[in-house]
Amino acid sequence: MKLKLPSVPSFGARFWLYCSCSGIFNYSSFFYWCCVAIVAVAADASPLQLGVMQALSALTTAVMSPVTGWAMGYLPPWGMVRGCAVFFSAASACLIAGVCGLFGAGFMYYWLLISTNVFGIAAALFWPVIQTEVGNDSGDKSDRNLAIFAVWWSAGKSLGYVSASYIFALIGAIWSTVFGAVLCSLLLVLYPVPPAACSYIKGLLHIPDESHQQMHDEYVTEQGQESGAPAHSSVSTPVIEDEKQHEVEEMAALSVKYNMAFLPMCWLFNFCNYGTLNVLNSQLGKLAVAKGISLGNFVKPDQFLGVFMCLIFFGQTFALITLACIKGRIWQYKRWVIFVFEACDAFVLVLVAFVEVGIALLPAAVLVGFGSGLAIQSSVNYSLRISETYKGTFLGIHESMIAGGSFALPLIAGILTSSIGDLRVPYLVCICTWVVAFVAQECTYHVVTRGMLQPLVSRFRRAKHADAEAPVKLETAEEGQSSEEVAAEHPENNRTSRVSCEDTSSAS
Repeated sequence: MKLKLPSVPSFGARFWLYCSCSGIFNYSSFFYWCCVAIVAVAADASPLQLGVMQALSALTTAVMSPVTGWAMGYLPPWGMVRGCAVFFSAASACLIAGVCGLFGAGFMYYWLLISTNVFGIAAALFWPVIQTEVGNDSGDKSDRNLAIFAVWWSAGKSLGYVSASYIFALIGAIWSTVFGAVLCSLLLVLYPVPPAACSYIKGLLHIPDESHQQMHDEYVTEQGQESGAPAHSSVSTPVIEDEKQHEVEEMAALSVKYNMAFLPMCWLFNFCNYGTLNVLNSQLGKLAVAKGISLGNFVKPDQFLGVFMCLIFFGQTFALITLACIKGRIWQYKRWVIFVFEACDAFVLVLVAFVEVGIALLPAAVLVGFGSGLAIQSSVNYSLRISETYKGTFLGIHESMIAGGSFALPLIAGILTSSIGDLRVPYLVCICTWVVAFVAQECTYHVVTRGMLQPLVSRFRRAKHADAEAPVKLETAEEGQSSEEVAAEHPENNRTSRVSCEDTSSAS
């Protein structure tokens, strides 16, 4: 019997599989974190312990993300994502061990530490890899496809926050954790294997790759018909002139330098954005209970955190949909757009720290979410454009900055809150971080533009100006070629000569 493998999915099918996998992973991961938070509260963890737990997990992701981005050049991406599902299951197993009280109830917090750090490895294996795959496969439609992709994982995040607490209340901590692990295990089946890997697997199994051979034959036949040559004949390609090639190289260098001016700004934007989100996620629950922040009889103080974070991710999803629908020139490469939303985030933190009316904080949550969507999409786009060779590495740095903010700000906020005893301290720390980030962004932008970008732009403009003013070059006779032959091959020389003679005679 002839062995057959499933056909290779087209890019359209692979893209929607990428989107589905991102939504599933985010839903499972935020389901997992909700279970971790509830178990940590049951273990009577202090604000410092909560901050340390989340900070160490983020540190693991920050360290591992550039490594996984670099490793994409040596390891198959589809295998790395499947390894992510394995690590996620291991993190869930450690969480279940803590819930069951393995090694005693006093060891529960240490099980949470082990579990969250294993989860950090899973996140580092997933996000740099899948975003690089989407960017590589999208080509000229990378902006649109990345925005649609971001809508899917943001929707998974929002649904995770909405449903996790209710499912946790229905089936308990152990079965809730198992439910999240089973969902994440779907990555083993759904994540697509690229055509090159399918060809490699078929070669190992000695299965003829008929689909690729058919595509090759059709391509050769079409090329032969267009050129009038028989099939399997070589087709000549036009040679690009040196001037055009030089102009293309100059434009490519200019684009790289322009991305270098904005990429550090977006990395810092993401650093502060995710640090703020994690501070809100880890500290707002205690502040809401202490101040009695609620929405009347509909949402009690201990439920306010879930509603607030759900609205943040609703705003983030809405922002990503908006960015997918509008043109990139409206919001890309504009500093004022970044600074406006950074100022909005700082203002929202002031409201959270000093306002005790729950209904007034809900629009602020949506505003924070919109800025978060802008930060993520800008950083991903510029990271993919800065280098064709090292896309995975730059996306790994992008994920590392996200994890770095998630590590540093919750840790500092937890330490200062425990030492000072004021629950408003975390939000004041975040406000100070936004101010420092603004100064750093301005410094890096002006250093890059004045030190690297401006000389390149000036040189490019001088070259274009010189080409525009350059006189028409007359073709000269080569060795052994008569002037009549040159005139026959280049009639424009005759026209140029006649015009020059007429100008000379009229001037005289």
